[in-house]
Amino acid sequence: MALELSGVSFAYPHRQKNVLDEVDLHVRPGELFCLLGPNGSGKSTLLRLAAGLREPARGQVAWEGEPLVSMPRRRRAEVLSFLPQQVEALYPYPVEEVVSLGRYAVDASLPASVATAMQATEVTHLAHRNFLELSGGERQRVLLAACIHQGARMMLLDEPTAALDLHHQVQLMRKLVKLAGEGHAVLCATHDLNLAATFGHRFAMLQAGRVVAQGSAAEVLTAERLTAVYGQGIWVGRHPEADTIAVLPRPGVS
Repeated sequence: MALELSGVSFAYPHRQKNVLDEVDLHVRPGELFCLLGPNGSGKSTLLRLAAGLREPARGQVAWEGEPLVSMPRRRRAEVLSFLPQQVEALYPYPVEEVVSLGRYAVDASLPASVATAMQATEVTHLAHRNFLELSGGERQRVLLAACIHQGARMMLLDEPTAALDLHHQVQLMRKLVKLAGEGHAVLCATHDLNLAATFGHRFAMLQAGRVVAQGSAAEVLTAERLTAVYGQGIWVGRHPEADTIAVLPRPGVS
């Protein structure tokens, strides 16, 4: 087992209610684990705790049994990479340099790895472009390339497909599956239930800071559960051309 959250609770200062409440979660190498749930359910907070950027009020976050709170920052950078929803770009660096900075914390320079990471996210043609001049989707792909270049065994991604077109959404998810197949552990928060069902290996559904379901797509993505969690009538069926689940809203049903 790689990443484990045990009985984790968390509340922001000046807020009485926990954002996360008694969360148990484990992510293994070799799997793409999809974190699901409506806005405000605690997905982003969970990822920040998993990255060691915040400490739980109760419980423990550990990597292979080692608590993150006691792990030196450089060691953490060697094992964990994190792509948040938004990254503030302050300097007009060329794309190639932004990707190369993915390994700054582990004190290594691997030009071949930079090229490989850029190829993986289809940003090679942007190598000499100013990062600040890119579209939102292009920036997202560049930052994912930086995460890949970092070489961490655990990848934490917060809605990585949100700004991408359909082609790049699919290519990104395929790349995450490939990375999992190479032995990485990947935890990805997403609102796209169909992409998750198509590519994910295991799933956890958050509602109001609690894990209300965890397991396979068939176990987590049921019409009854999704309707209850999202407050929207939802149809769940089988994809006509693949052995995966398909999710659609029921028009006019809430």
